[in-house]
Amino acid sequence: QSSAQGPLSSKDPDADIKDFDYTNIDALLKSNTLDNFRNDSQLRPLGNVLLTGATGFLGIHVFRCLVEQHPDTIIHCLLRSKRGISAEERLRQLLFYYFERDYTDLFGSRIFVHEGDVTAPVTLSDDINTVINCAAIVKHFSKGSEIEDVNVGGVRNCIDFCLAHNARLIQISTYSVAGAAVDGKPDIPAYSEQMLFLGQRIHNQYIHSKIMGERLLLDAIATRGLDAKVMRVGNLSARSEDGEFQINVGTNSFMGRLKIYQMLGALPYSAYQSPVEFSPIDETAAAICLLAQTSSSCVVYHPYNSHSQMLGDILKEMKTIGRNVRLVEDSEFVDILNQAKADPAKQEKLSAMLAYENKQSHEIIRMLPPTNDYTLQVLLRLGFRWNATSWDYIDRFLAQIDGLLFFDN
Repeated sequence: QSSAQGPLSSKDPDADIKDFDYTNIDALLKSNTLDNFRNDSQLRPLGNVLLTGATGFLGIHVFRCLVEQHPDTIIHCLLRSKRGISAEERLRQLLFYYFERDYTDLFGSRIFVHEGDVTAPVTLSDDINTVINCAAIVKHFSKGSEIEDVNVGGVRNCIDFCLAHNARLIQISTYSVAGAAVDGKPDIPAYSEQMLFLGQRIHNQYIHSKIMGERLLLDAIATRGLDAKVMRVGNLSARSEDGEFQINVGTNSFMGRLKIYQMLGALPYSAYQSPVEFSPIDETAAAICLLAQTSSSCVVYHPYNSHSQMLGDILKEMKTIGRNVRLVEDSEFVDILNQAKADPAKQEKLSAMLAYENKQSHEIIRMLPPTNDYTLQVLLRLGFRWNATSWDYIDRFLAQIDGLLFFDN
């Protein structure tokens, strides 16, 4: 397995993904079906939970979901101290930031914080029934090995802990592992919950690390008796209840794309109808906590919002915050993009778009869209449905991130 240092070292960056026998995993995913869910639809309580990444945008909302909706659950958080602030104090500060409540009354009875992180073997002696691994490095590239240390090594450490403690592992991943079809291969309309690696192109270190983490986990289910699930989340966005968005909005990849189109002042006509889904963070956390309780035969879910809006409509809506993005022919957009690439001040800001750019122009590249029909059907049977994405919702979070001067920096 190559390390995640700099650009992946092999001439073919996907070589270590391809160099694996997926027979056991493919067989496992074939039984990841609605029929198998219906045959065993009894939910298994989460019990005592070890939560990693609790200070992240998704992690802290999973934490609140556990506290508020699973009253019998004891929550153990594995967290690092940072810049002289203890792990517990960091968690309390962020709880107050997001929820205006720090749950002081529950620390020491239902909430326990343990200093540490997933890059080292997990050594808790407490009785743990479920591990929810929200810890992740989400940037696309890194000169060091931190992406792989957390996103692959962390999964390995969680697997070892769960096997030793007979606990269930819930691994947070991303539907970006769908990657891209190159010159029509793989020839599939969409990437489903029954798929892992089909020969798709993987674009960057982050997605490479997430698919390798999934592979470790699914192989451990197939060959080592691990009880686990992968949750491939989507475009994590503002809370549906009040529009609160993440504290570090700059790390959100879709927001990075919006910022680029706003900086360029242009969108190609061909991209207008690109579907964009917004998965409100509170709804995503609730869906994950529900799906985490389903039968062991259900191993991969896509808990992202089943409704979408068109990219062009969203960019047009930016006029509500005084931002104007005009529609242009594709050839003009390429010229605008090339001018921006030549401008050192704009070059760095383009990294979110260039991370996905086709480097060999003779290839025909199509990003593989995810589908979540199976997950949606399971969630409906569990009494959960996603709220449709209203323009009020979009206007509210655009106004919020504009108020943080996101588009000006």
